[in-house]
Amino acid sequence: MTDAQHLVVALFTAQPAHPGHVARSRLDAVREKYRGRVETSIVDASTQWRVMQAHGIVDVPTFAVCESGTVKEKLPCGIPDQNALDEAVERHL
Repeated sequence: MTDAQHLVVALFTAQPAHPGHVARSRLDAVREKYRGRVETSIVDASTQWRVMQAHGIVDVPTFAVCESGTVKEKLPCGIPDQNALDEAVERHL
Protein backbone atom coordinates (compact mmCIF):
# COMPACT_ATOMS: atom_id res chain seq x y z
CA MET A 1 0.00 0.00 0.00
CA THR A 2 1.14 3.51 -0.67
CA ASP A 3 0.93 6.25 1.93
CA ALA A 4 -2.18 7.61 0.17
CA GLN A 5 -4.05 4.35 0.71
CA HIS A 6 -5.87 3.82 3.96
CA LEU A 7 -7.30 0.39 4.86
CA VAL A 8 -10.14 0.33 7.39
CA VAL A 9 -12.29 -2.49 8.69
CA ALA A 10 -15.69 -0.92 9.28
CA LEU A 11 -18.60 -2.32 11.24
CA PHE A 12 -21.92 -0.95 10.03
CA THR A 13 -24.35 -1.25 12.94
CA ALA A 14 -27.62 0.15 14.24
CA GLN A 15 -26.09 0.50 17.72
CA PRO A 16 -22.72 2.24 17.31
CA ALA A 17 -22.39 3.04 21.01
CA HIS A 18 -22.97 -0.63 21.94
CA PRO A 19 -21.99 -2.88 19.01
CA GLY A 20 -21.76 -5.95 21.23
CA HIS A 21 -18.90 -7.76 22.89
CA VAL A 22 -18.16 -10.19 20.04
CA ALA A 23 -18.24 -7.50 17.34
CA ARG A 24 -15.97 -5.25 19.37
CA SER A 25 -13.56 -8.13 20.05
CA ARG A 26 -13.30 -8.79 16.29
CA LEU A 27 -12.37 -5.15 15.69
CA ASP A 28 -9.88 -5.19 18.57
CA ALA A 29 -8.22 -8.33 17.18
CA VAL A 30 -7.88 -6.76 13.71
CA ARG A 31 -6.43 -3.58 15.20
CA GLU A 32 -3.91 -5.60 17.23
CA LYS A 33 -2.89 -8.02 14.46
CA TYR A 34 -2.49 -5.34 11.79
CA ARG A 35 -1.22 -2.51 13.98
CA GLY A 36 -0.07 0.40 11.84
CA ARG A 37 -1.51 -1.11 8.65
CA VAL A 38 -5.26 -1.32 9.29
CA GLU A 39 -7.60 0.83 11.34
CA THR A 40 -11.10 0.02 12.51
CA SER A 41 -14.29 2.03 12.60
CA ILE A 42 -17.80 1.61 13.95
CA VAL A 43 -20.28 3.20 11.54
CA ASP A 44 -23.77 4.36 12.49
CA ALA A 45 -26.11 2.78 9.95
CA SER A 46 -28.83 5.36 10.64
CA THR A 47 -26.64 8.21 9.37
CA GLN A 48 -24.74 6.31 6.67
CA TRP A 49 -27.57 4.45 4.95
CA ARG A 50 -26.79 6.07 1.58
CA VAL A 51 -23.22 4.79 1.71
CA MET A 52 -24.50 1.37 2.70
CA GLN A 53 -27.08 1.32 -0.07
CA ALA A 54 -24.51 2.40 -2.67
CA HIS A 55 -22.32 -0.57 -1.74
CA GLY A 56 -25.07 -3.17 -1.44
CA ILE A 57 -25.07 -3.35 2.34
CA VAL A 58 -28.71 -3.97 3.14
CA ASP A 59 -28.68 -5.19 6.72
CA VAL A 60 -26.68 -4.78 9.91
CA PRO A 61 -24.41 -5.73 11.49
CA THR A 62 -22.11 -5.93 8.48
CA PHE A 63 -18.33 -5.79 8.42
CA ALA A 64 -16.60 -4.29 5.39
CA VAL A 65 -13.03 -3.73 4.29
CA CYS A 66 -12.68 -0.18 3.02
CA GLU A 67 -9.86 1.68 1.35
CA SER A 68 -9.66 5.42 0.82
CA GLY A 69 -13.35 5.79 1.69
CA THR A 70 -14.58 3.06 -0.68
CA VAL A 71 -16.00 -0.32 0.32
CA LYS A 72 -13.68 -2.89 -1.26
CA GLU A 73 -15.33 -5.98 0.21
CA LYS A 74 -18.39 -6.51 2.36
CA LEU A 75 -18.74 -9.63 4.40
CA PRO A 76 -22.08 -11.42 4.81
CA CYS A 77 -24.40 -9.82 7.35
CA GLY A 78 -23.62 -10.86 10.88
CA ILE A 79 -20.49 -11.32 12.93
CA PRO A 80 -17.87 -13.31 10.99
CA ASP A 81 -15.43 -15.62 12.67
CA GLN A 82 -12.00 -14.08 13.17
CA ASN A 83 -10.38 -16.17 10.42
CA ALA A 84 -12.88 -14.99 7.81
CA LEU A 85 -12.36 -11.38 8.83
CA ASP A 86 -8.56 -11.75 8.73
CA GLU A 87 -8.73 -13.40 5.30
CA ALA A 88 -10.78 -10.48 3.97
CA VAL A 89 -8.21 -8.02 5.33
CA GLU A 90 -5.31 -10.03 3.84
CA ARG A 91 -6.90 -9.90 0.38
CA HIS A 92 -6.56 -6.11 0.43
CA LEU A 93 -3.15 -5.61 2.02
